[in-house]
Amino acid sequence: MERKPDEVTSVLLERISKFEDRPSRVEIGTVVQAGDGIARVYGLDACAYGELLEFESGATGMAMNLDEDDVGCMLFSGENLVHEGETVKRSGKIAEIPAGPGLLGPPAPTANSSSSSPARPAWP
Repeated sequence: MERKPDEVTSVLLERISKFEDRPSRVEIGTVVQAGDGIARVYGLDACAYGELLEFESGATGMAMNLDEDDVGCMLFSGENLVHEGETVKRSGKIAEIPAGPGLLGPPAPTANSSSSSPARPAWP
């Protein structure tokens, strides 16, 4: 099958236009100690407080103690699967908890509240 130069050029131009050159840096550390729902990880130099970490075993955790030599991590899941020598990867995401009107309670009574309004408890 013979291809025409115009066909090849159009295919190459299309692929080049869709190409995304995004350099990515993955920082990987190693578990040096694990137990009681806590893991100590060496090699995550740029880790942020509260950053979510992904373990090779599938466990997840959150960076809590940023020491000079290692990172203390609280494990959320898979605490029995994490072992020394396992690799850990930074997710780049900081742990967050969504909040909204459903989490708010009724208004607390204040000293300036009128006596004609019915008293409402601060929390049910």
